[in-house]
Amino acid sequence: IIPTYQDTKRTYNLVRKIQEQVSADLSVEILIADNNPEPQFDFANAANVKAIHCREPGSYNARNKAILASKGEVIIFTDSDCVPDPNWISNIDRVMTNGNYDVVAGRTKIFRGNATELAYLFERNVAFNFDNMKSNRVATTSNLIIRKNVLKDNLFNTVSFSGGDVEWTSKYSRNADILYDDKIIVLHPSRDSILHILKKDERVYGGFLKRQSHIKLFLSNFLPPVTQIKIAFSAKEKLSDKFKLLSIMIFLRYVRFYLHAKISLSGIYRR
Repeated sequence: IIPTYQDTKRTYNLVRKIQEQVSADLSVEILIADNNPEPQFDFANAANVKAIHCREPGSYNARNKAILASKGEVIIFTDSDCVPDPNWISNIDRVMTNGNYDVVAGRTKIFRGNATELAYLFERNVAFNFDNMKSNRVATTSNLIIRKNVLKDNLFNTVSFSGGDVEWTSKYSRNADILYDDKIIVLHPSRDSILHILKKDERVYGGFLKRQSHIKLFLSNFLPPVTQIKIAFSAKEKLSDKFKLLSIMIFLRYVRFYLHAKISLSGIYRR
């Protein structure tokens, strides 16, 4: 399942790359969860690809609609801007065939693309941090596999545009284990600049505001930046870059005071 919004070209490219990995003895259905206001995709000549149009805004609305329309026993999630490793499908098949896990999280690796040096420094150490997700027992839908019988009566929360995957996996992992497999890999481009990272952070923080107490979330911004310090100084970077990384993270941390006021006063949540 691939949710997509204003990203037609990369969605078509991703579909092609997945099709290249599908062997004759493996049945794979590719569902494009089209979240554009009007349908953007035509797969009339593709036997294993179908576009599910969801006019209601939000990638979790689109994912849920595609889940209900799906026929497979195992649901694989990724994003339209991701590029799968050549062995992505075969490694997923290996794990789901041979293992007893209902939820499996793969690794999402960052590549530079057109990013500035500072943006790439931040993204490669912070975005989709596999070790951090593993320690917190959560995962993201950039690279997530769930058996359909677990999902069908427990769909994603659609209240916000961001964070529904972390919320879902956090609740699941309270009672069952998630398998984290670092051989199941997709690549994700780094955001181009600190400005683009700020825009993403506005969307993420807006998701927190929709799902959590405004007061508790606001007060949490006053806590010492322990997590940021831990990430910066455990990063495999030279010392000067560790300090640059920490500076960016602390800057973004305190920008959240502005984001809190902006979103709370305007009531506008970024997609």
